[in-house]
Amino acid sequence: MAALGGGARDQRMARMLAGFLGHAVERCGDDETGARGAAGYAALSQGLDAADCLPAPCEQVAPDPHEQAAHTDFYGQFHRVVESLAPAFGQLSGAAR
Repeated sequence: MAALGGGARDQRMARMLAGFLGHAVERCGDDETGARGAAGYAALSQGLDAADCLPAPCEQVAPDPHEQAAHTDFYGQFHRVVESLAPAFGQLSGAAR
């Protein structure tokens, strides 16, 4: 998994994502990753070498075990709350029709 774009600048965001996913995330240090990809396809379509458009080097961010445990616990609690509210969601969606 790679974190791309402006949000990838924030290492805390990448670490949080790694904690939610339970595995390392690559944080690419380029805000213009999408533009680089588009430029690469454009270069290929013109017979040019797309290597000039390769993304900037990425840094691997591992999940913090303590944060990962907290995320897992939070997700379990969140899931139980959503399940307990399912009847209310059903009533509200039926009332909105």
